Amino acid sequence: MAYATIARYDLELRVLGNPSSNTGARYDQRISVKEKQEMDFIDPGGLPGHLAELARAPRAAADSAARKRADLLGDPTGALRVPTLTMHPGYDGTAIVQNETVFANRTLRSTGRTGDLMQISTTPLARYPGSGAPYGAGHCNFTTDERVGAMTNLNRLVRTGARPSLADVAILMRGTGKSSGFDPLFVPGHWPAERELDSFPALRDFSALRRLSGPTTGPRRPRNPS
Repeated sequence: MAYATIARYDLELRVLGNPSSNTGARYDQRISVKEKQEMDFIDPGGLPGHLAELARAPRAAADSAARKRADLLGDPTGALRVPTLTMHPGYDGTAIVQNETVFANRTLRSTGRTGDLMQISTTPLARYPGSGAPYGAGHCNFTTDERVGAMTNLNRLVRTGARPSLADVAILMRGTGKSSGFDPLFVPGHWPAERELDSFPALRDFSALRRLSGPTTGPRRPRNPS
């Protein structure tokens, strides 16, 4: 709730108005089949009622000047200049993992890109204690070994220009722990609202996203002996 209240209030003060809009929003079309199955597992039969409530909810239009000011606060273009690595829990309710799809699409479309992008996703155990998932679910919920492993992978990518293999990533992400949430098969899926994939057919089945996250895609930097 802090992001929906305090952080939202702070944002509107900074951009002098409401920068977001949900006019014309069809929330029922923003949920994937997998997400519907997961919601039905958690709350059997509850989803139709929640969607009906959202459909009846009032809509708010953005203030165009506030929206332009919000864009100036930061809007990634994907025109990477240096090797870049991102790591995201597969189930983050605060910063949704589909942000990675948007970033990957923009990176693939960028004509001025000179840096490589590698994206790592983590997912939780199928079952875990009531105290919460040890990794893979929750906002920036990573183990210490996962954080160190990600930094080590990035360091190697920057210094050598060679992307680590998926096996190397898995070993480094596990570190000294018994397991890690590194999931090479996880794909973030559609951004709920923008439908960017409709204008980029090569990504409709997410195969290009898998190549982007694989061991061989992207510009190469010369080897740096230092």
